[in-house]
Amino acid sequence: RLQPLLARLVVRAQEGGGLRADFTAQDVSLLLWGGHGVIEHGAGSAPEIWRRYLDFVLAGVRDDRSGPRRGTDAS
Repeated sequence: RLQPLLARLVVRAQEGGGLRADFTAQDVSLLLWGGHGVIEHGAGSAPEIWRRYLDFVLAGVRDDRSGPRRGTDAS
């Protein structure tokens, strides 16, 4: 039930120019899994590391319209 809602959210963010065009609703799961690992493994030694992870994630998914990114199709 959550997947259609995420898909609509992604499309709206892309249409608004805030989210890169190649991002998909399925990518949300990848980001959540990654974040979970960062929090779980960093909790004891670097409890604030999740903030750094989140900063990288947000910078990576923004649509800066600066051209193709490494590892993506240029079309």
